[in-house]
Amino acid sequence: MEFTAAVSPPEAGDLRLPLGRYRFRFVLRNPQPVPHFTGSAWRSALDQWLKQVVCPIQHEECAKCLAYRACPYAYIFETPLPEGTEKTKVHGAPPEPFALSLPKPLARPVSRYELGLTLFGRANHYLGYIVLALEKAAAKGIWSKVLMELEGVDQEPLPGQTWEPIGSGQLQPYPPASPQVPQPPRRVRVELLSPLRLHRHNGYVQQHNFRFSDLFGQLLCRMSQLRHFHTDQPLKGAFKQLIEAARAVQICEAQLRWLEWKSYSCRQETVLEIGGLVGSFIVRSSELGPLWPYLYLGQWTQVGQGTSMGLGQYRLEAVDEVHFGKLATPAPLVMR
Repeated sequence: MEFTAAVSPPEAGDLRLPLGRYRFRFVLRNPQPVPHFTGSAWRSALDQWLKQVVCPIQHEECAKCLAYRACPYAYIFETPLPEGTEKTKVHGAPPEPFALSLPKPLARPVSRYELGLTLFGRANHYLGYIVLALEKAAAKGIWSKVLMELEGVDQEPLPGQTWEPIGSGQLQPYPPASPQVPQPPRRVRVELLSPLRLHRHNGYVQQHNFRFSDLFGQLLCRMSQLRHFHTDQPLKGAFKQLIEAARAVQICEAQLRWLEWKSYSCRQETVLEIGGLVGSFIVRSSELGPLWPYLYLGQWTQVGQGTSMGLGQYRLEAVDEVHFGKLATPAPLVMR
């Protein structure tokens, strides 16, 4: 049983964020092991092939192109600031309007691979171009020249629902929708599915000094930026009071550790360290109050550095409440 009664505390503001979450199903031409972390390879491939699909000129500097403000590639990877505006301290530079999610890695060779992609706001208009780019990228090889064929594309009809196919050949996607926030259980487990990279002062937050406000502050900033740059409705709310409330939230039963992942960057020609926190912790809903809708929605937006290559993904779970039922969360991805 899943609770669908929406909560919208006035202190939280209007949190609706239209999004589409998609699953790309690939078949490997020759079954083989998949590297532990493939997010940076997928992001680089999407960057390279989306530009080849949509750009006849192959500009090195998109901002100098006459089609800059109408170009799907520029919008996805170099989102223009709205005309007549400048980057501000409040909103910063526009975030990329997508997040990748990856399946749990397996040690054995696999023949099928699933990639998750969430598009925010207006980015959903460019789904067709992205499908073509990922299809071409997979056919040429994503990592170690592993060749794959795109078998199909699915979508969550509403965020949190099970996957549904959206067409073979011509796409017929469902319209973007915002997750419906359920009533919170008394205790919520936050499970970090991929490394969470949160920056504080001059370094990254570690397991020994992690605070709930570290996660919530960056989550609030991310949602504000996504709404400001990629929808027609900027996020409004009592942000200062929300941050103060987050500082009062205590975590318990924390089982966190730092997981170091490394990935080679072809563009920078160097090995990148992309580690972060994994594990879980528990919070009480009595302390969350108006913070709960943000925490719930963050399952789809992801949080921290590297969301566009699969980092900062987490899942919520009701703790010790059999009668409550299962919280709706992003549909899972698999390799097999």
